[in-house]
Amino acid sequence: MILEPILGEGGLYQADEEFVRYMRKVCDTHNICYVSDEVQTGVGRTGKWWGYQHFGDVKPDIITFGKGIASGFTLAGVVSNSKNFVNIQCNGLGGTYNGSVLATAAANSTFDIIENNQLVAQSNEKGEYLKTAIDNLSHPMILDIRQHGLMIAIELELESEAFKKLLSSAPEYNLLLLSTGLQATVRLLPPLTISYEEIDYFVENFRGLLNSCQE
Repeated sequence: MILEPILGEGGLYQADEEFVRYMRKVCDTHNICYVSDEVQTGVGRTGKWWGYQHFGDVKPDIITFGKGIASGFTLAGVVSNSKNFVNIQCNGLGGTYNGSVLATAAANSTFDIIENNQLVAQSNEKGEYLKTAIDNLSHPMILDIRQHGLMIAIELELESEAFKKLLSSAPEYNLLLLSTGLQATVRLLPPLTISYEEIDYFVENFRGLLNSCQE
């Protein structure tokens, strides 16, 4: 059973804790492995080290991760308890970039920076600040804001073609925006080191972008 704690492409909706607890119980009953896909939600992105930690004491059997673990260097991984790893034959779990010294050094430095600068806690604080600033725009085009640390979705009242135009126009306002697979939804995944000044800069430019769609 593979679960992304908070859907990335699916519009940034967090899984229901009651459902996850039920799923964990079913997995235990039928000897099913619960895998938490933390490629987008891991390493402090959602305000906790791992996205599954939003479900209290419910723990997965395996965690997969990548991207933020090495600040953009090519590194991904799988962690599990010994119960699962003892069943893997020698060299049975590998990949093209195995043993990359550069990527491993980048990951070690990433851990140090996150811990020394308390970036997991800042992910919550800055995420809430960003959500509040967007909400304070009181823009009629904004339907919903979903915020989990610095993983934020802004759902807009726009038709498909108008939304595509908004995304293509974003660079004119010095913005790089991600969409999701769900209607007209902008996905924000800023670096954990983003400053409050940069957040204010984004919000003001985003206001201009939204206003341009009404002209």
